[in-house]
Amino acid sequence: MTLIECLMGILLLTSILIGIAPPLAIVVATRVQNRRAEQAQQLAQAEIDRIRVLVAQSGYTKADLPGVETGAPETVNMTIRNQLSSPVSCSGKTPEDNQNLRPTELVKVDVDGNCETDFLVQSVRTQGQSINSNRPPGRFTMTVRVYAALGREQGGLTLNTKQAALKLAGGQGSQNTNPLAVVQTEIFALDSDNTGCILNSSLCVE
Repeated sequence: MTLIECLMGILLLTSILIGIAPPLAIVVATRVQNRRAEQAQQLAQAEIDRIRVLVAQSGYTKADLPGVETGAPETVNMTIRNQLSSPVSCSGKTPEDNQNLRPTELVKVDVDGNCETDFLVQSVRTQGQSINSNRPPGRFTMTVRVYAALGREQGGLTLNTKQAALKLAGGQGSQNTNPLAVVQTEIFALDSDNTGCILNSSLCVE
């Protein structure tokens, strides 16, 4: 082979690689975004299930439940709680329990055990219904929003509440300010102390 033939072969190979590189990049970026959105959805559902089990077992207090969100705000000024929920023990972190969560607080979550924040989770609920003011609500609507961490470790964030649209490539898009996942469901107690009075007020006995 002559030098000219080698150069022509290199140019041809280069042009082919240039042609297929953008589609490959889009495919990889799409898979990464889909994976992140799937993890966010799983986190939101896990938080819903945690509260559902807590309410079903009874013995809970208002402090165990998420904070009450009034109205349906489009944007919320958030703070980040000094807590890292992780499958392993992370040195240097100060774990806190999930009590007394305010509706404007975000909880840091590490999903891969590297002690780095991967997601920020917000849990809120409606006021709900209960027999009296001394008892926690036995029926309420709960909403969980999961945001991408994006290296954010401090509070003072103004975030939107509407779910973000996935962006194929070229930046984070609305994921900088919008949640990757939003899950909303109704939570209700199964014990007679709460549900009996909620569903049929004539059966309520103090």
